[in-house]
Amino acid sequence: MSSSSSLSAQPPPLAAAAARARAALKRASSKAALAQLRARMAAAEGRFEDAARLRDAGQAALLGPFSLAPLAAALDAALADLRYEEAEALAERLAEEGEALAASVDEEDEEAV
Repeated sequence: MSSSSSLSAQPPPLAAAAARARAALKRASSKAALAQLRARMAAAEGRFEDAARLRDAGQAALLGPFSLAPLAAALDAALADLRYEEAEALAERLAEEGEALAASVDEEDEEAV
């Protein structure tokens, strides 16, 4: 995604959507790290099935943001070409998919605990 300095020059709805997307992806990454830590704790406590589920949830969450890379690249291209309406739509879609990814990490984490 573009840096925050270039987003500050963008129309407010675009900047808000991009910020929402970044926050969702950051949340998913944080949840992935937490799931991996919980997996280690579960393994140390001998709860191996929980550890395996948490490990899998953490790995899926870590790979999830990479699945959004083509969408982020399209957003960057739209911004570079000053196609703000398209960029806003892409940022909204990226935010929605990022939030869905973060929510799926939450669900998998809750199931494994």
